[in-house]
Amino acid sequence: MRVGTSSNSLMWILRASWVALLLASPWHVAAHHSTPVNVVLIVGGWAIGASGLLSSIALTPIGLTVVRLVTVPMVALVASQVSYGITENNATVAMTLALVAIACAAALACTTRVSTAMVQAGAYGDETRYPLRTPFPYVLPAALVQLGYTAAIISGPLLLAARSYAAGIAVTLIAVAASFKVPRRLHQLSRRWLVVVPAGLVVHDHLVLAETFMVRHANLADVRTADGPGEEADLTGGVFGRRLVVSLTAADKVVLAPITRQVLGTTDALHVSSFSTAPRQLDAAMARLKK
Repeated sequence: MRVGTSSNSLMWILRASWVALLLASPWHVAAHHSTPVNVVLIVGGWAIGASGLLSSIALTPIGLTVVRLVTVPMVALVASQVSYGITENNATVAMTLALVAIACAAALACTTRVSTAMVQAGAYGDETRYPLRTPFPYVLPAALVQLGYTAAIISGPLLLAARSYAAGIAVTLIAVAASFKVPRRLHQLSRRWLVVVPAGLVVHDHLVLAETFMVRHANLADVRTADGPGEEADLTGGVFGRRLVVSLTAADKVVLAPITRQVLGTTDALHVSSFSTAPRQLDAAMARLKK
């Protein structure tokens, strides 16, 4: 599946938003403290802004994760400096541009078309990837983890620069330790997709499944949509609303992730004759499977 014209347009708008943010440079407005703190703000601001732009250019699932990760601290930086930049620093144009740019970047990073464009660009051969909707039970924990991680990443170096060494070292060590786990866990949300290939379909979702679930075309009996969960095995992870229901001609084995086993109160593996998943572009995925 090629990336559509509308998706390409949104990607260019996303890149333009990061360019506008770099031109506005709100971190320079924020640099009204001691010299070490100013250096941390300016270097950190340029690093985060450049990461956002480069990640929007490199169309990969990793790029999608990085865009989402760096958007949060940039939103915090811009929001915290709007009042000061406009009323005291007389940087109305720069702060207005920064506010509009980061709001646009944050909104686009959450859209289905941007997610699909970045995920599909990393596809192999004749495969079509459809990003899956984020399960509701994971939304709030993921948001809280990202906010906490962002706070530690930002406040640690700033505390050290402000010579609050005890707190700065403690928070920085927490941020460093979290960096070995948090980005990888959040990256799982960007690597959840339904893949349609000539040989059949693949449910690639290591958040819900312990192993990728592959179904050959010959084993596909029927594909339909449903407005909610039914008797089929729910592989959505707890998504509300519409989902894609796939019926099989013969039962197949699916291996569940530990957290899914706990939620469902079941064994490590199930033999399913039908299952449901929840791609963001549900109708497009069903049409592709019906071909």
